[in-house]
Amino acid sequence: MKNPDPGIPLKVSGVIAASAVFGNALELLDSADTLYHFGMLDTHGRDVFIQTMDRVRHLWAKNRTTALNILSHTIFRLYHTPSLFMNLTGYNDHASLFSDRKPREYVHYFRYMKKPLLKRALHLSSHATVDSTRLLVMLHLSSDYVTDLRDKVEYLLDATRMLILTGQIDTVFATVNQEKYLMTLNWAGASELRESARRPWYVDGPGSKLTGYVKTAKDLTYVVLTRAGHHVIADASEAAYIVIERFASGVDVVDAKRKVLGVNERR
Repeated sequence: MKNPDPGIPLKVSGVIAASAVFGNALELLDSADTLYHFGMLDTHGRDVFIQTMDRVRHLWAKNRTTALNILSHTIFRLYHTPSLFMNLTGYNDHASLFSDRKPREYVHYFRYMKKPLLKRALHLSSHATVDSTRLLVMLHLSSDYVTDLRDKVEYLLDATRMLILTGQIDTVFATVNQEKYLMTLNWAGASELRESARRPWYVDGPGSKLTGYVKTAKDLTYVVLTRAGHHVIADASEAAYIVIERFASGVDVVDAKRKVLGVNERR
């Protein structure tokens, strides 16, 4: 977007981000209060979760490897033993309030990835396993966990149209944490976003099933999809498709008859 001579004549007309992590991931991952209000944690569990995340943040600057190891035992379950989240909530999957175990499609996917025929087709070792190097990858990307991308996000918000999707019942990056972060950004539509009324969205019009909540400001469309967890595109695939299609077509998500002019069109 900033290169005056990109070589390839591509024009960015918008950015779509679903369950995105723009701010400090260690802050956004601390979903203890959300889990408590969802009824997944009692006060003791909430306090234990908060204390553990505080310990991870405290150790991050001193011993990042140890901090990552604790984080993996707290949330990500990189090992065969249950994570702290699992022990405190009884859930076997960390993604959605509505699902205490991995969806059937995910289970079938992991089984498929183990098949020798697929490994040969991908030129993988017969001993290769899914996620076997995740901790190593996390270690190499560890600096990203505490990187705040606000400068880049603020630039995008001012420079082009942007759609941000979150899941109402995301237990990993809670919607309330995502929205709090958005409200701290300094861009041309910041005040408008803070004052913007949240509109309920019924995909088939008033009286049909509630599909989400929409807030708009300048060229930003912020959508919370109901009944969707961390895997927002998979959990609410039809609704997500409609949102993306309307955004790409330049019409309002709630009122598909209303045209929305993007920043490039106004110029």
